[in-house]
Amino acid sequence: MALEIIPWYQSTTLRALVISIVTMLMALSGTSETVINSTHAAQIADSILLLLSLGGQVWAMYSRATKVNPPITQLAQDKTVAMIEEQSK
Repeated sequence: MALEIIPWYQSTTLRALVISIVTMLMALSGTSETVINSTHAAQIADSILLLLSLGGQVWAMYSRATKVNPPITQLAQDKTVAMIEEQSK
């Protein structure tokens, strides 16, 4: 059985997690405070960043639970093939 390894950036789960990580780091680093002078507007921007981060995490969970997840590394490919062969016995 042959499974194709896909590049990491084609994985829906990993793209969602990257979005989540980037938006969380932006919120934690105070990016909005350096760009926006108003404290209230900066708080709103932080809230939006945190909601985007949460959305990325939910998207990753949904994607992992409902979509096909092809392997992205050789190790994952080997383990997937071994699992399929074991289950087909």
